[in-house]
Amino acid sequence: MLLETTILLIFSYLMGNFPSGFLYAKTFQKTDIRTIGSGSTGAMNVYRNTNKTGFFITFLSDILKGSIVIFLVSKLLSSSEVLTGFCGTFVILGHIYPILMKFKGGKGLGPFLGVMLISNWIISVLGLIIIPITSIIFRNSTLGVLFVVFLTPFGTFLYSKNLIDTLVVAVNAILVIFAHRNNLKEILKFKNSEYNI
Repeated sequence: MLLETTILLIFSYLMGNFPSGFLYAKTFQKTDIRTIGSGSTGAMNVYRNTNKTGFFITFLSDILKGSIVIFLVSKLLSSSEVLTGFCGTFVILGHIYPILMKFKGGKGLGPFLGVMLISNWIISVLGLIIIPITSIIFRNSTLGVLFVVFLTPFGTFLYSKNLIDTLVVAVNAILVIFAHRNNLKEILKFKNSEYNI
């Protein structure tokens, strides 16, 4: 059991390492995405510094990383719901802190969504519906998305009444929000400067 757990967690982490944003920028723009913009290899930095095609390819690839891991582990490789849940955590960790990319990765939103789409698609769809609303309310898409990420553990508990599932989703949400900490600092700094005008 220990060997199986170790292998699946390592597999999940390495799946998260797949650098779709880095590969797109390197192949089509001849640049290292880690050296421009926010330095993230995630979809938004790719969008800001390449094009919409790069954004969609990167975002879909990042979603697939999370979805593939959860599907393979839950359907084919393990019967443990707890292990499946933490494999989702490890694919997000691998995306944010990829050893193959010197620990400079994305911010976890794509694989977080991918994990949720397989583990609880109803909550995922509701989240995607709510995001435009929260983005309008906050007048900022990043805040809108992160607020929905923050709400996801609560929605998971209300829907499943499963404490373990809720705990795992909460850990994943914290990872994503923490990875966006610099974005939040910039947003708060900008908001404060607005009020001082």
